[in-house]
Amino acid sequence: MDETYETFFKAAGETVAKESVNKLSDMLGRCFPFWGVKKEAVLTYIEEIKSSDLSPEAKMVALARTKSTYKHLKNQIAIAQIAEKQVKLGPSSEFESTINVEWFERFFEASKFVSDEKLQFMWGKILAGEIQKPNSTPPRIIRILSEITPFYCNAFQALCSLAIYLTPFGPEAQRGKTMPTVIVPPNYEYLEKYNINFSVLSELQCLGLIVYDSFVGYRLRIDPKESPFINFLYGQTSFTAITSQESLPVGCVILTEVGEKIFSFVEKTIIPEHLDYVIEFLEKREVKLKRQE
Repeated sequence: MDETYETFFKAAGETVAKESVNKLSDMLGRCFPFWGVKKEAVLTYIEEIKSSDLSPEAKMVALARTKSTYKHLKNQIAIAQIAEKQVKLGPSSEFESTINVEWFERFFEASKFVSDEKLQFMWGKILAGEIQKPNSTPPRIIRILSEITPFYCNAFQALCSLAIYLTPFGPEAQRGKTMPTVIVPPNYEYLEKYNINFSVLSELQCLGLIVYDSFVGYRLRIDPKESPFINFLYGQTSFTAITSQESLPVGCVILTEVGEKIFSFVEKTIIPEHLDYVIEFLEKREVKLKRQE
């Protein structure tokens, strides 16, 4: 066995040598046939190929396929382990009777090509969310994750760092849905400070993570009678907008359902000057603000 291949198996050995000892591992074992495969079993198979009566060409093809299969296996296991660490299931959990097996099969089939660690983390978090709450994940998220590259993953993470949580509420403190909103004006000069340009926004929209308007921007429709206040939260800083109109300007980007799902777990950076920019953006549009002490 060449040194590179030996190192490959050594690196993956302990990961693959896993026993199914709980409900989650049992479920992964059913949806993911190679869960629990021993390193020794793969090495034995390699040696059998080498000692077989196959022609040198056939042996080369068989070994290449085995290497490729095991690389895919290693990717899938890395993602499954990320998910397993995230999920806490109680003794009365009924997830086994409600899971969508077809979704899991499609997920694992697509995940075998994911070797970038940041992308593996995204895949693992999505898998954990679906295990924790079956049928809560938009089906198209598998396609989107399959198409996103590390570059656009970083771009989306940068965009998420510009998002502010908005919560409508009324005089009796009756709060509406809290939503992450990327409040940035249609100003590419500003966005380019964060390595976001027209091309990046176009690709993120094609992927299905955002929608954006490069001209006027979007407005959040509200009922001033039911929700005369909108609470803004960015990091540890919050302020309130007093809404007298039936809509609130929220910039040029809106997260899609899938975008919000991925937003919920990507690592975000708080940028103090962005909050100042948002306040200036809103005040120029005659939105009355009150910073919370």
